[in-house]
Amino acid sequence: MVLSRARSFTIYGSGEHMPLLSDFQALRVIMIEDNHKLENRYLDDIGRFFQLKLLGPQGVSISKLPDQIGELQQLEILELRWTKIKELPKGIVRLKRLRFLYVNTVTLFGGIGNMKALEELRYVKVDNTIPTSYLDDLGSLTELRYLGMEWLVKDTSRDQKSYADSFVSCIDRLCKSKFRYLNIGCDAESGMSLDFLSETWSPPPCLLENFVTRSGYYFPKIPGWVALLSNVTLLDINIRQAGEEVVRVLGCLPSLLSLCLYTTEVVPGETLLICSSGFQCLEEFEFYSWNVTMGPLVFEADAMPKLVKFVFRLVARCAVSPCRDFYVGIQQIPSLKYLLVDIDCRGATDEEVETIEAGIRGATDLISDQLRIDISKLWMDQMIKDEDGGSVVEGSEHGDREGQAESSVKTVMDLHFTKFLV
Repeated sequence: MVLSRARSFTIYGSGEHMPLLSDFQALRVIMIEDNHKLENRYLDDIGRFFQLKLLGPQGVSISKLPDQIGELQQLEILELRWTKIKELPKGIVRLKRLRFLYVNTVTLFGGIGNMKALEELRYVKVDNTIPTSYLDDLGSLTELRYLGMEWLVKDTSRDQKSYADSFVSCIDRLCKSKFRYLNIGCDAESGMSLDFLSETWSPPPCLLENFVTRSGYYFPKIPGWVALLSNVTLLDINIRQAGEEVVRVLGCLPSLLSLCLYTTEVVPGETLLICSSGFQCLEEFEFYSWNVTMGPLVFEADAMPKLVKFVFRLVARCAVSPCRDFYVGIQQIPSLKYLLVDIDCRGATDEEVETIEAGIRGATDLISDQLRIDISKLWMDQMIKDEDGGSVVEGSEHGDREGQAESSVKTVMDLHFTKFLV
């Protein structure tokens, strides 16, 4: 094979006989994945590939990009996630045709307003080390559709309001163009929060189609602007205390197809009644609460008429299995095809996990055979060991919350891969 004529170079793993980039002359695509031996100098000569459209060193050990990156004037996709890169070279802003930039939460950088072709940017962090003018520059990107951001401005900062106002202004300007997808998180354990969005967001982001909150932050109550999201199709939100008002607001969103609701508790004395008049378009519903045994969640007949998938979580160490009436209520959802019960095994004993699993299986024997029911045990590696010292089989979380937000990366690459080789 004549490497000098190759237009695409894709390699997986840390093989010892990896070709040097100097062996190639006409590459349009470079994909290097899961290579934990890759050194920074491997990309030193990257600037000579003037026809390169996709550069994807992901899951590799490099910690910086060469300054030559700015010479890749045809580059459209730059995939840098799962690397050790914490800062991008200044030349990155010279990539005038770059449409998709995926990084590991690097600090929002100056000059980003020059990258006029950007359509997706994930993930950048905003903290007190950058001027608010960087947010102003970000708001000028008229082609931007998707933004993933980590908010790291402490609530106690003297200039917190200035940053918050700049963020709101940035999103407002973006929404006036093509911006539709916002994925935002914060380090709640270190004194950061999104409380500045919990009361008012003026003007509200009415045109958003996807809104996702990540990390351990919970809105104290459902923000008033959520009721104005008439175009939202995917909503992933954490609300500290869920009650009838939450169900009412979410149920009235006319375009909502997928809902993931995290809560720490249900308002005392209230029932989360899913009535037949709400959630008319919803197809997927995920409900997670650390302290709810699902008793307060009640489905009316013909509730959620288009729901296909329902996922909920039980905490083994403090919950009992929902009563059969709960599952009978689920059976009244006319289009439901898939029920997934996640059991959070953290801090639980084998006996507690087995008891709650048996309770679930016993209750679901009343449900129609046409409904697929799966039980998934999560975080089994964090269970309490038996007194006899027996080991526990490791498990992992079912479904990363960011999975939906991340899914477009592979789609983008699939769509463009063939075109880049032409």
